[in-house]
Amino acid sequence: MRRALVMPGPMKGTLSARLVAKAMASGVRAALGVDEIDILPVGDGGRGTLDAWAALLGAEFRRVQVSGPLGEPVRARFAIVPAQRLAIVEAAEAIGLDLVSPASRDPRRATSRGVGELVRASISEGCRQVILGMGDTATVDGGAGMIQALGVLVLDRDGEDLRPGGADLARLRWVDNSSLEPAARDLRFELLADVTNPLLGPEGAAAVFGPQKGASAGDVAELEAGLARLAGVLEQKSGRRVRDIPGLGAAGGLGAPLVALWEAQVYPGAARLLQRDDVSARIAAADVVITGEGRYDAQSAAGKAPHAVMERARALGRPVVGVFGQAALPPGVEGVPGFDRAVVLSSTEPATVSEDEQMERVRVATAQALRSLFPE
Repeated sequence: MRRALVMPGPMKGTLSARLVAKAMASGVRAALGVDEIDILPVGDGGRGTLDAWAALLGAEFRRVQVSGPLGEPVRARFAIVPAQRLAIVEAAEAIGLDLVSPASRDPRRATSRGVGELVRASISEGCRQVILGMGDTATVDGGAGMIQALGVLVLDRDGEDLRPGGADLARLRWVDNSSLEPAARDLRFELLADVTNPLLGPEGAAAVFGPQKGASAGDVAELEAGLARLAGVLEQKSGRRVRDIPGLGAAGGLGAPLVALWEAQVYPGAARLLQRDDVSARIAAADVVITGEGRYDAQSAAGKAPHAVMERARALGRPVVGVFGQAALPPGVEGVPGFDRAVVLSSTEPATVSEDEQMERVRVATAQALRSLFPE
């Protein structure tokens, strides 16, 4: 009897990681007839990170109302491990790009305030450590809104609070964290980034991800200047350099003030989860590992969950199968670098695919790849 380990990320816009895992497990049973299937969704810092870490750590979910990307109220989840005084916060729960319609996306106005409100809610639950997933957000405000919600003063030359959004960062003159409550001041942050991009420059938060969030060429230049202003103020305040740390381009620079003011550490999100001894043991115990996501492209190899799963599985000598909604590669079996077998469901963005239909596609593709890998 073969043992399978199912470790997918979400297929964004269609299926959560939990539903992808369910469909993959069904495909495993169809192809191999095994009952021993271990399921562990993975997250890379973006969507799915909260569910992955909560499942791994046995965390308890909470749901609160916070500020959404454009200031509107949204209901967002976080999770806590009371015995460890630990919170798991996923930025996309509060300020996700998918919470804003394409026509309304505007990183000049979008704020990260809701993330700070989630962290404050975790403080009220007694948490003093925060695992923060950074990815898939609508914002490019350098975390200014987030730290304002935590009690940091983010001020212009007249001593007035900055307005929400990345456009107002150009008016920034100083930050003041001297009046923080002890519970907020003493927090320890572990930042999980879904990319390796730095805060600034041609590979930075504004240049690379601003257009995806609705920024025009002019907006990108304005946002870049604002983030540069923020970096300068934070570095002068703290003596810690933030502008070129890999991963701080994630979530519109969300982590920059946490590194400067809280001495937070930044980690590749998926690799951080996969490096845990308990996760490595589950991979090593499997005869085959199945992973996947909605789209495999150039960014996937820079820290996205399925690529990290593939690398860890191969390092432990386990065959690995990938199932992807799309890929920047020709559709078909075999062809995604590093995977023993891979199936791409479609060469183009599907028009309207129901949840049930996409789950069936994932089931069939998983079974197809496994039968190819383990012919009778």
